[in-house]
Amino acid sequence: MTLVRSAMSPASFDRDVVDHQRACEWYQSNVKPEIELVSIDNLPKLELITMLASFPQGIEDRYVLNLRDELSELLIDYTRVRQAYLAANSAAEVSSWEEGTRIILPFIISIATALALSALFISNVSHETGPCGANKMTNSD
Repeated sequence: MTLVRSAMSPASFDRDVVDHQRACEWYQSNVKPEIELVSIDNLPKLELITMLASFPQGIEDRYVLNLRDELSELLIDYTRVRQAYLAANSAAEVSSWEEGTRIILPFIISIATALALSALFISNVSHETGPCGANKMTNSD
């Protein structure tokens, strides 16, 4: 991008152009390579302090300084969202214990149900037949 002086340009135009060029060079060499690594499959930790520490000293253009501050806020937001995503993703992973429980629990429930039904059946049979399987005598008078 080329900035061209006009009648409306501020007195600090030449200085502002230099500030813009220095900020662009800083962004291209320090920030862009890191940001280009970010994708849905790759969420690297971006070192905000390291990136901002290398920001060129002596820049006075308010527009450039505002862009730097906005970039800083975006990187802080990225770090916060990245941490939340990684925490949620970690919590959603199934442990080996949970996987084992998922496999064996239906068998345990089946066995418990079979034992409960067997106990109920044995209890009903013993009430009908009496102790030791002998038929109960009934009085029909």
